[in-house]
Amino acid sequence: MADIVPSTTNQEQGGQREGKKSLPSTRLASLPPAELNAVLERAIEEYGRGVSVYAIANGLGVEHTTLYRQLIKHKEAEWRDAKESRALAELEEAEEEMKLARDPIALTRARERCRAAQWQLERLMRRIYGQEARADNAGRVSITLNIGAREPLDVVGGTVIDDVSKSHPSDRQE
Repeated sequence: MADIVPSTTNQEQGGQREGKKSLPSTRLASLPPAELNAVLERAIEEYGRGVSVYAIANGLGVEHTTLYRQLIKHKEAEWRDAKESRALAELEEAEEEMKLARDPIALTRARERCRAAQWQLERLMRRIYGQEARADNAGRVSITLNIGAREPLDVVGGTVIDDVSKSHPSDRQE
């Protein structure tokens, strides 16, 4: 199979974007499963090397949205792994740029790249980079209502408990 991504750059073509296309104008969904699998695996490899989804899709002769759809449908775990790897590399590059920034503009640009990579990692790798969830009241909800009453009323488990008795209505003896 030929390269998926264009073999030349805009500069090499004098501003024109031309290159090899391994599957020009092919509908990915109509490919036999084995061939589709090979194409998607190659696309993931290219993405892992830093090639944009737009360039990969262009090399395949399909829209980038089509490529995304097929990747998620057929290679979701592998695609997620590639996204995680790329976000980690992006974070590392941005951190290095921050260390080497020579002026405030370069520092700001590197900081924004770092924040964007961190944001992606918080979503892709929540277990490692996400914020810890707090378990307050073990999942219970406590609501205090103060609607024209002399004293606030508490609602616990769908039952209104006034501050005086603090007991369940069925426990009261009248």
